[in-house]
Amino acid sequence: MATIHKRLFENASEILAEVQLGATAESKSSNVNLVTNGYTGAHVQVKVEFMAAGTQHVNIFLYSSLDAGVTDDTIAMFSQQVALTVGTTKYVSFIVQDVAHFTVGAAHAANEATEANRAKVTINSRVWRHETIIT
Repeated sequence: MATIHKRLFENASEILAEVQLGATAESKSSNVNLVTNGYTGAHVQVKVEFMAAGTQHVNIFLYSSLDAGVTDDTIAMFSQQVALTVGTTKYVSFIVQDVAHFTVGAAHAANEATEANRAKVTINSRVWRHETIIT
């Protein structure tokens, strides 16, 4: 008898449609529920599009929650800065595991006063669960 452990990925879903960031305000994704269907984790990819005259880095924040809205964390369990490279698009990916729910936020590192210079951000997630097959 053999035991096979297989990781099953769901289709990618957009948890934050492309948004132009505010001067300093944080934009947050929708909730990702890892409880439903026994999900184990998620692969998250953040796309940051810097404008040609941009002046600020973009910070990414990961927030956990026990219940998707009633007691969301207010302090990020993870943060990552995406360094400014004017006129380019950058991607950063990370894995989220062992939490019930999470959201991802993005904000300029400092005031990006000129609206035309503000970065655009899109966030996608692909959840997975494990399947055990005994043959």
